[in-house]
Amino acid sequence: MRSPRWCLALCGRAGANAGRRQTTQERLTVRFVSDFADAAVILPLVGLLWPVLGRAGTRWVLACTLTLGGILLLKAVCFRLTGPWPFSPSGHTASAAIVYGGLGWVVLRPRLGRAVPALLAVAAVGLIGWTRLQLGAHSVAEVAAGAAIGASGFAWLAWRTPEPSRMWPVMAVTVLVWTALHGQSLGIEEWLRGAVSGR
Repeated sequence: MRSPRWCLALCGRAGANAGRRQTTQERLTVRFVSDFADAAVILPLVGLLWPVLGRAGTRWVLACTLTLGGILLLKAVCFRLTGPWPFSPSGHTASAAIVYGGLGWVVLRPRLGRAVPALLAVAAVGLIGWTRLQLGAHSVAEVAAGAAIGASGFAWLAWRTPEPSRMWPVMAVTVLVWTALHGQSLGIEEWLRGAVSGR
């Protein structure tokens, strides 16, 4: 018995691309955008920005650590429980919410108020989530799960208003990390799959 089309679109990783073949240029462009939220970029960015952000950075780094650690733990549990077709919450989407969204909140909220950084966080989540669907890396449900976890971390960060942080040093470090590490991959998910399965 075939699964309903809506179920395939929600849970199947090919659902976003069904019926349409991407050109090489389209796929490269989508991959380019998606790589900004890869762990190879995100983890060094969090570490290097911690001292730059001052006291506000400590809360942001803690929020990032809890959120990304939670994603990693949830992936491990899902890989163990769901067998050969594991459910894998999108770490890229969660990273977009807590790392870029949270960074925008810490840096921009004291200058522009709450609405602008909150909208930028939503835009970052939507853009990265869309790229993961286009690449067939995650299903709609997995992107939604990653977005929910990232949004929870963002909400915890925003619960107490951080102190203002200097914008230009943050931008300089961010661009430096992007330039040096964009396009790299740590292969964390592949390693985790092997570790959980014992291979």
